[in-house]
Amino acid sequence: MKNILILGAAGRDFHNFNIALRDRPEFQVVGFTAAQIPGIANRPYPPELAGHLYPEGIPIFEEAELESLIGKLVVEDGPTVTHGEMPYGAGVIAARQFGAAEIVDPRPYAVGSIRYTYQSFPHLTNIVPAMGYSPTQTTELEDTINAVPCDLMLIATPIDLGRLIDIRKAHLRVTYEIEELGAPQLREIIGNFVQKHAPAALRSHVR
Repeated sequence: MKNILILGAAGRDFHNFNIALRDRPEFQVVGFTAAQIPGIANRPYPPELAGHLYPEGIPIFEEAELESLIGKLVVEDGPTVTHGEMPYGAGVIAARQFGAAEIVDPRPYAVGSIRYTYQSFPHLTNIVPAMGYSPTQTTELEDTINAVPCDLMLIATPIDLGRLIDIRKAHLRVTYEIEELGAPQLREIIGNFVQKHAPAALRSHVR
């Protein structure tokens, strides 16, 4: 079953539901968003019009709530969150920043080596570590991701994971950049270390 959220547009949204989605069990319309018609937010689209699949009607939300209605699944860079011991990375930060209603716990759906990764690194909870060091492990990562029920998957890995595996759900890649704040900065720290510990031949190449 595919979850559907219909954006409001002066009654055309209800018309589209009645024509294309009513009485179709392969779709679950989770709600409409109110736009252009005043006073309908926080009221249901009545069950008499919604059909037998929606005995309590279909909720109508304020359009401002759109971002908070989406449940997200986050895939983080594997080594960063495993051996790096970080419980989350840029993906979780982006999900929170843009108002995810829920960050889905993928652990019950993990298979093979991905399940073993959770056992080995128990600090990992609501993220999928992108582990793919062999064709078998890549397949297990793909199976795990596709088994998790979510509305949108955020990929925060250095590579575009969507080009590596077949992701059969909506997904969005999150990228990030590093900005050094304050002093000393990384270049200065490395330079001081090299000047102190490296052979003279190497120090001459460090500026």
